[in-house]
Amino acid sequence: MSIALRKIGISLTFGFVMINSVIAADWYVSPSGQNWYPGNQAQPFETISKAIQEAQSGDTIYVMDGTYRNSNYNFSKTLGVNPPNLNNQNAVTITKSGLTLKNAPGHSPVIDFDGAGGIKLNGGVNDTVIDGFEVIGPAASIDYSQAIANRDSAYNNGDPDNGTNHNYFAGRGIYGFGPHNNITVRNCVVHDTSGSGIRLNDADRSTIEFNQVYNTTWWTHSASSAIVFAETIAESGDNGTEVKMIMRGNVVHNNWNRIPFYSRSSVPNGNGPGGSYGTYAQDTIIDGQGLYVTRSDPSYAGTFLFENNITFNNGKNGIHFDHSHSARGIIRNNTIYHNGSTSLVQSEHAEPNKVAGINTRNVTSVSVTNNIVVTRNNQYSAIGIYATDDFQNDGYTLTKVVKNNLFVNGTLTGTTPLDPSNMLNIDPEFVNPTTDHETADFNLGANSPARNAGHSVYVAEKDINNLLRPSGIATSTFESHASGWDNFGDATLSLSSGTGMSGSKSLLVQNRSAAWHGAKFSLTELSLEEGQQYNFVVNAKLASAASGTVQLSMKVGEDGNPFSNLTDPIPADNSSWTELSGSFTYSQDDPVQIYVKGPTDLGGYHLDNAILSAPGSAPVNLSDLVELGVYEYRILSDADSDTIEDSLDNCPNNANADQDDSDQDGIGDVCDPDPDGDGIINIMFNLIPIDKNGDGVINNQDNVFGQDQLEISSDNNLYTVTITATDTANATAKLSRQAAADGTLYGLGVRAASQTGPTADRKINEGETVSFQVSDASGPVSVSNFSFVTSTPFPMAETDLATLSIGVVDYGVKGGPSGSVISGSGNVADGGTSWSTVSSPSFSLRPTLGSFRMLSVSFSINTNVALDSDSDGFLDYVDNCPFVANGANEDNQSDIDGDQIGDLCDIDRDGDGVNNDSDAFPDNSAETLDTDNDTYGDNADNCPFISNADQADIDQDSEGNSCDADADGDGILNTIELAINSNPLDASDGAQAAQNLLDGLAGDAVTVPMVGSLGLITLALSMFGLGVFSRRKK
Repeated sequence: MSIALRKIGISLTFGFVMINSVIAADWYVSPSGQNWYPGNQAQPFETISKAIQEAQSGDTIYVMDGTYRNSNYNFSKTLGVNPPNLNNQNAVTITKSGLTLKNAPGHSPVIDFDGAGGIKLNGGVNDTVIDGFEVIGPAASIDYSQAIANRDSAYNNGDPDNGTNHNYFAGRGIYGFGPHNNITVRNCVVHDTSGSGIRLNDADRSTIEFNQVYNTTWWTHSASSAIVFAETIAESGDNGTEVKMIMRGNVVHNNWNRIPFYSRSSVPNGNGPGGSYGTYAQDTIIDGQGLYVTRSDPSYAGTFLFENNITFNNGKNGIHFDHSHSARGIIRNNTIYHNGSTSLVQSEHAEPNKVAGINTRNVTSVSVTNNIVVTRNNQYSAIGIYATDDFQNDGYTLTKVVKNNLFVNGTLTGTTPLDPSNMLNIDPEFVNPTTDHETADFNLGANSPARNAGHSVYVAEKDINNLLRPSGIATSTFESHASGWDNFGDATLSLSSGTGMSGSKSLLVQNRSAAWHGAKFSLTELSLEEGQQYNFVVNAKLASAASGTVQLSMKVGEDGNPFSNLTDPIPADNSSWTELSGSFTYSQDDPVQIYVKGPTDLGGYHLDNAILSAPGSAPVNLSDLVELGVYEYRILSDADSDTIEDSLDNCPNNANADQDDSDQDGIGDVCDPDPDGDGIINIMFNLIPIDKNGDGVINNQDNVFGQDQLEISSDNNLYTVTITATDTANATAKLSRQAAADGTLYGLGVRAASQTGPTADRKINEGETVSFQVSDASGPVSVSNFSFVTSTPFPMAETDLATLSIGVVDYGVKGGPSGSVISGSGNVADGGTSWSTVSSPSFSLRPTLGSFRMLSVSFSINTNVALDSDSDGFLDYVDNCPFVANGANEDNQSDIDGDQIGDLCDIDRDGDGVNNDSDAFPDNSAETLDTDNDTYGDNADNCPFISNADQADIDQDSEGNSCDADADGDGILNTIELAINSNPLDASDGAQAAQNLLDGLAGDAVTVPMVGSLGLITLALSMFGLGVFSRRKK
């Protein structure tokens, strides 16, 4: 008889050798096995119960393909008709601690039950793993009439002690009523159970992860939910606050209650909402959550972690955490979509409270971060955080953090004031959001606002696919929020669009009334390590001022503590970003804040790309920060490896991370046959040799012999060039692309059709002709601007070196200044005839002196339609006003500002930023106003506010006579000269005028006009010979 082998361990104790059985046996189960087999892989047991019976703590039971059922299983079930056996027991009962029950590698075992449950853990079972099962209940064979009759049976006309609650209508998928410790349920699919899918009561340090649970809890009257931790209680001496209970990575959908709650005894360990709740009189449905934690022992201090779960289309909330007075909760990176479905799937009972998102009630603390919650409409609750009066009266307090979530529709309760890092009513842009579980896809689209919007501290380390999320202590590109940043002083902070360093937004700091007012970043929540050095980097740009300074400083502790500068004031401007970088060592457990001081002129400034990191840590990629919800965004396909997803890449097969697109036609420049959008496509065909034999070297072994024709397609697959050759006798010849033995590229050559096997160096020789025809899918295409590149220089010559034939016209090719380039534009420079504008679908080239090899051929294709909409003699594609005539009979395509928009259709033809109808000088970019209407623009007018069409300026001081206080520049004001009968336009009479003024004043014969202090000073200076003092333009 063979037995399942155990590994043997040897230990030494006080010199004696002791042989111990190490807990490491493996057992196997298969429906095709026998319970008298040894239970190994080759001869497995038939039943799981037999394997449990034989196993010891530490053993693993591998269950192979097949379906495993409970005793007395009802194989024939009819919807609406109760089967004979309504009180069957569990399909599997785990009676021992320390076992791992899992699917054999590559196998998918099924537990199919119609009794109390699929897999039950007996009370006292600990340290157990259940992994990789599909568990199916009988719910698909039950309808409402059967289930409501079962509730009536339990009530038994008011005699519940003698009533019957049949297992058939209450069976749970995987469950245990405790006490339990260290239980893990993972990678299971549980569905169509009448009661809960997965439930653990009186457990601690347990994890339910990566399960799919759907279509459960429909027919029980026990107020069940899909995945449940209930009445959690710590073992003696193990009541710490660390994370102990985990719901992670589960996909939970279509779980709802159809039958009102009824308990034959009092509501377990709590009073519920009161009233008729739990009594036979209850006729409403207020239960049926997706993930549910409830009624923990009041002293239980552990932390419940909910992360990376998808809950959609469940009856009530997606996540509900309540009545765990001393416990803590972390709810992060979950995707919650269109729950609150109870009223949509049944009409028999009312749904009084429309809840659909995240709900917490009467817990010590909860953090809700990086979640996406979408409700059907604003009648549902997206989040509710509650602390009842009874809870507070018993001495409990609630601490809460709600940051970096996206809430769409629904009400927000208990979140006031809502942290600005949360986004409201913005489409998360899921790939395919739906309640149909077969097609739902809650991955984020490439442009989702939930990308890079997560909090880098309150974050799940991995996503639902077990992929690491980006690391970083704290980062922000301010694309969706300003989490952690606040104002100091009376500055205001806002997200500014259009000014971003790596994206489109930045943090705008403005309305500063003192130099120290600005932006600050709090490090209090970041769990920094004492004694660790940290680096802080942020980039600044002034909002309006051309220049100024910015500076980093830091303060540790309370408001009265001094600041310490991390940088000196650093010059900044409004045209570029300035990096501020400083280091500090975190030395004590006190609040730390970093301040960015702005320019002293109190102007505004932008901040972007802020990073807090520890030296030696991996560089932060600001284009890949933490996402909201369960999925980190991943590029699904990237054929050219340029980090741009193919569906978004404007050149999916040509690497172009910059995505430059000059003509904005959606096709990137590197793959756009017409990158400037002028309708002229320039195409080149390479004719160089290829590595035919695949040895990695292009050499003489790679000779490519054409079969009387060589056909090559362009990269864009739009056009084909068919190349043929004839020899000196005009007979069909073969084409070859040849490389020399040393690897030198020779290019295209011609060989006689009769030749076979290797030959010497091949060229296009005198008298041999190579012909080209261009076509697309519809036939020949006319092209122009033919040019060729040869492998050796094609020098200038006095005589023709080749003949280019286009149709029936021959063009002599004399060579050109570009050496190996043969082109019409190059040829004409040497006296030849240009063919650059000649258009034809076919052309040929024939050497007349010497020989050459060809590396490439290129040409242009005009795809523009020959249309002249305005009949001005210019085709639309070259017309700078295609719909306004501006040909030779008008202004002949005049374009003053050179913006490619003709003057006759340009609303700002001089390009000065002022439209023609508001511009006094629409054809002069230097002038826009003529305030005094004298036909001279204000910028050129020597008296811009006084009309003076003559622009006279006798003293040439750039101030016209009409507005010059001393027109002649003799130092005597015009008003003074007029008063003493002197000529204000004659500078030579200044001295005499001054004498006349003195004489007149002495005899009281002159009345001096009133002048201000400036006029008196000027007059005094001029009279005493101290020079002329007048206001002049510089």
